[in-house]
Amino acid sequence: MMTVIILFLAGRVPFLGINPIAVALYILAYSGKRNKNKGMAAVALGVITCAFLPVGMMLPGDIVKYLLIFTCILVIDRMAVRHRMYLNRMQLSLIGGVVTTSIGLAGGILNIGEALVISIGEGMLVIVLSQVLEKAMYLLSRLGNIESMTNEQIISVVLLLVMAIGGIYEPLPGKVSISEGLLYLLILAMSGRYGASAGAIAGAGAGVLSGIRGGDVSFIGLFCLIGIFVGAVRKAGKWAGLVIYVLSGLSLALLYPSELWDVARLRSFAAAGIVYVFIPSSFFSVGDEKDRDSAENILTKYNIKSQTSYKLNEFANAFLRLSDSLSSECGIAPAMNDYNSEVMFNEITSAVCRDCTNCSVCWQSRYYDTYHETIGIIGACSEGRVRASDIPANFAMKCIHVDDFMREVNRQIELARVNMMWINRFNQNRALMVRQMRDTAKLISELEKDVSGLSRVSMEGEEEILSMLRAFGIKVKKLVTAKRRDGQCEIIIRMKVQGANCITYKEVADMISGILGERWCVAEGFASTLSKDYQTVSFVKDVKYRILTGVARAAKSGEDVSGDNYSFIRLSGGRVIMTITDGMGSGIPAYEESEKVIELIEQFVQAGFREDMALRLVNSSMLLDGEKDDFSTVDICVIDLNKATCECMKYGAPSTFIRKKDKVEVIDSEEIPIGILPDITTTDSVHRLNTGDFVVMLSDGITDSFQSGSNEAVSELIRGIDTDNPQELADRILSEALNRNMHGAGDDMSVLVAGIWKKSI
Repeated sequence: MMTVIILFLAGRVPFLGINPIAVALYILAYSGKRNKNKGMAAVALGVITCAFLPVGMMLPGDIVKYLLIFTCILVIDRMAVRHRMYLNRMQLSLIGGVVTTSIGLAGGILNIGEALVISIGEGMLVIVLSQVLEKAMYLLSRLGNIESMTNEQIISVVLLLVMAIGGIYEPLPGKVSISEGLLYLLILAMSGRYGASAGAIAGAGAGVLSGIRGGDVSFIGLFCLIGIFVGAVRKAGKWAGLVIYVLSGLSLALLYPSELWDVARLRSFAAAGIVYVFIPSSFFSVGDEKDRDSAENILTKYNIKSQTSYKLNEFANAFLRLSDSLSSECGIAPAMNDYNSEVMFNEITSAVCRDCTNCSVCWQSRYYDTYHETIGIIGACSEGRVRASDIPANFAMKCIHVDDFMREVNRQIELARVNMMWINRFNQNRALMVRQMRDTAKLISELEKDVSGLSRVSMEGEEEILSMLRAFGIKVKKLVTAKRRDGQCEIIIRMKVQGANCITYKEVADMISGILGERWCVAEGFASTLSKDYQTVSFVKDVKYRILTGVARAAKSGEDVSGDNYSFIRLSGGRVIMTITDGMGSGIPAYEESEKVIELIEQFVQAGFREDMALRLVNSSMLLDGEKDDFSTVDICVIDLNKATCECMKYGAPSTFIRKKDKVEVIDSEEIPIGILPDITTTDSVHRLNTGDFVVMLSDGITDSFQSGSNEAVSELIRGIDTDNPQELADRILSEALNRNMHGAGDDMSVLVAGIWKKSI
């Protein structure tokens, strides 16, 4: 209600026969709420009353002019919304300025010279006042929740309040001036709450209004001095300010008696002082208290953030320390070593010699010779088995159970080999666990960087975004602008739709884009339409490039399903991951293996693991599956739609091709498939893309269809296909591969194609 009254009064302050303030306020009120707007009606009613009340300085024809301006602004904006264009305040103010100038020129066609000057000047004032008063309108919408104001905001608020005061009807002219008393009170309130600078600004505004109404220009300086004097003792309290107000007013009255010694003016001066006494003291200290509260909140958030970062680092270090302790015992042990030889010696002598009649002779009188001969026989089994030729002749002559001795030695060797195989398998699994722990530690470290790197930033246009959303029936509970570690900004809004409105997130993104002057979109993972319940939605800058994809596949002849699998994954930050996996063999077993690999890769990268970490984890998973010894080729291509780059990681996969305007680039790799070795190395290559480039990924079924030098043949094929359609390019590559195999598929065939184009502004 307060806002409506202020808009009505401010709309009643024309000067020199024009009223740009009313047009500017109409634009601001309209941009704050596009439907059922009481503020627009209040401004229009204020303009209408200018012709019928004593304050009026406008003719009925001027009233019609401004109502026509209001109508034109309304019609133009409604037409823009129909075409999915959401005009921000600057655009509306420019339209208002042009419309005001045009209608002013049309109305002054008989006196074009004067009309040109006045109309252009009024149009420019509409644009300027719209920008200046915008901050005041925003603060009015948050009345009662204003902690502090900047100088720009103070100027905007003071100007609006001064204009509203100027529109007040004076019932007792010559006896007491209500508006002048309110101007004094405004100076007292602003200087007492915000200090000397705010008091000077309020004094200047009061002086300007006095000048517009025909008063002496010297009042600007007098009002400013009162505001400065009172603001200078702000920290001393309300009563000190009142004393300075009275003393400064009396002093200025004595210095300038002809200007100030007026009974009506002194009454207004005194009335303002009396009203000032009844203003609660909390009004002048609430800003400081809220500043302290704000500082405490900031400190609390800082502590939470720092503790979270500290704990995440501790978790990461704990995983690293655990992996280090496990890695010391992950070596491959030989089947035969000194310890194993001693164990085997004891087992053999116990099983063969214990019940032998010659035991006392061999192991008492001839112990030394028997011991070394036995150890020598055990160590002589280079091929993993002791033969008769490995037994020394002297030992064979003395041992009466030589055949039993050989059988027991071979049995113990086989047991030692099996034992070492399991020990080595255990150590290998332990090494895989060490790698996974280290990768997990790296992931936690990355998470810590994301947590500590996310910071609250202020963005130009936040206030206007809030006003625009409210104008279209969206209730906003909180709007936060954050900056991620990678430098990207994110606008997080908690909002809901009001009434029967149906608004999509795409429309909200269009509103944000129109205000900020750059393309924004809703982040991945959100629904399409705003709900009537509060929801938190994230908006990010749209990527610079768009991508179109195509897929063509064929199963091996005679098989029901293809052993190849593929995926396209869109991640935050504008990254697209293309993947082809090819399981060993063909048919259902190969399909199940490649499907498992690609599902694991998808889960890991969507959970936040980097591609190389995800591949190592998948490799470990395949090796830990002791039931099968399968492997799978993996071909990954990561396309960044902001940087226009292509990063390739290949494990046993055929070449990838990048078709440019004048050539075809070939990307090769020597890495082996995953699931074979416990530790894999990641070799990636980054390539620059341009608008209109195509990335072509193939399985080996395609490349094997060509003769020797298949890369050159495939390159020529891709270069010769004249199309900008990714799906058509994929279909024609597959068709050519099938033709070269007599229309049959000698192996599973898959083609993935992605083309990128730069988005228009």
